[in-house]
Amino acid sequence: MPTRLAVLLVLWTASLWAIAEPDRAPAARPVVVLTLDGAVSPGTADYVVRGIRKAAERGAGLIVLRMDTPGGLDTSMRRIVREILAALVPIAVYVAPEGARAASAGLVFATVAMALKARTRPVVSGREDMLGARGIALEDFEREGWARIMGETWRVESPVQVKRDQALRVVGMSGLTLHVEPETKGEQS
Repeated sequence: MPTRLAVLLVLWTASLWAIAEPDRAPAARPVVVLTLDGAVSPGTADYVVRGIRKAAERGAGLIVLRMDTPGGLDTSMRRIVREILAALVPIAVYVAPEGARAASAGLVFATVAMALKARTRPVVSGREDMLGARGIALEDFEREGWARIMGETWRVESPVQVKRDQALRVVGMSGLTLHVEPETKGEQS
C-alpha cells in the first residue's frame, strides 16, 4: 500500500507541473530516475549532482530521486539540497523499495524537493538579483526568444544562436528584456 501511495504522489506532482507549465509538460519529455541507496557521502553527492545536471542537459521533464538511506554526511547532504533548489527540472523524491527508509538526510531531501520546489518562487525585479542567474531556452532562436529564468518566463536576447533547452546565464537587462549568453561547460559545474 505505501508503494502505491508513493507512485500516486509522484504522478500527482508531475501533473501539477504539467498544469503550471503546459508548454513544458513533463509527460512529453523523459523522466530520469536517480537511485540513492545507502549512506549519503561525497561520492553519492557527486552522483546526484551530476545526474541532476545531465538530466537538465538532456531535456528531462522530471527527475525522480529514488532513495533508501539511513542518512549520512551533513556536507554531502547540503550539496545535494543546494542542487535540488537550483535545478531547472522538477524533482520528486520516492522512497523505495518496500521497507526502505529516508532517515536523516533522506527526510531533508524529501522535504526540500516536495515542499520547497513545489512552491512558486518569489517575483524577482531587481537588476542585481537577475545578473548571473541561470536559465534554460524555451525555443531555438537567433537573436530574440524566450527562456525560463528563476521560475519565470522572460523575453531574452543573445548575440549568438541559441538552441531549445540550452543552459543560459543572464549578463544584462534592458527594461523587461534580459541579455543572455549560453553557459559553457566550465560554468555549469
